Amino acid sequence: MILRTRFFDDFLQRLTKEDKIRQVILLAAGLNTRAFRLVWPAGTNFFELDQPAILRDKERVLHSSGARPNCERQTLEVDLTRSWDRTLTEAGFKPKEPAVWLLEGFLFYIPIASISYLLDEVNGLSSSGSWLGFDIINSTTRTSSYTHSWIEIQTKSGAPWIGTMDDPSSFLTTRGWKTALTQAGAPDANHGRWHLPIIPITMPDMPYNWFVNAKKRNK
Repeated sequence: MILRTRFFDDFLQRLTKEDKIRQVILLAAGLNTRAFRLVWPAGTNFFELDQPAILRDKERVLHSSGARPNCERQTLEVDLTRSWDRTLTEAGFKPKEPAVWLLEGFLFYIPIASISYLLDEVNGLSSSGSWLGFDIINSTTRTSSYTHSWIEIQTKSGAPWIGTMDDPSSFLTTRGWKTALTQAGAPDANHGRWHLPIIPITMPDMPYNWFVNAKKRNK
């Protein structure tokens, strides 16, 4: 999780600073505090979408601590399994301008059909030059002997991993995105913290927890 967090920290910071993208959308933002703990260029607009109960509890803690965001930040209470695009645009999101989307740490908790729905919603709201980041497991992760104990722990804790994608690159490519996959321990997700062997990124019949980043191509 540390490496995943750092990978997507760098992803968002690079795109807002170097590519000058000023719209950042966090779907299922949860307790994410990037708007507060990272430094953002002037004019960066953060949109955090999640369930009402989660966002309200988060705001209570942030308010009690006196936390102040380092960007323009809005929280939007939505059900991500239903239409939420209007809520986002009414809050000031501009679909014709590039944006960077982050779906971190939750896609494996939702059904495959819901994953496709969310990504299609993002695709429909993304102009050329937009970016998308998310992490996802493949179906082998749910059945492999290498990951069996972790999958069992998640199930017993009441948070089973059910959402998978076996070929996120193809899924996104057909929708106009140029996609790259990486994983914890790879050169861009290591930072001296990973000391185990790294298997090739697409070796058959192996469990994967990919970090995906993709750019919307020009139409």
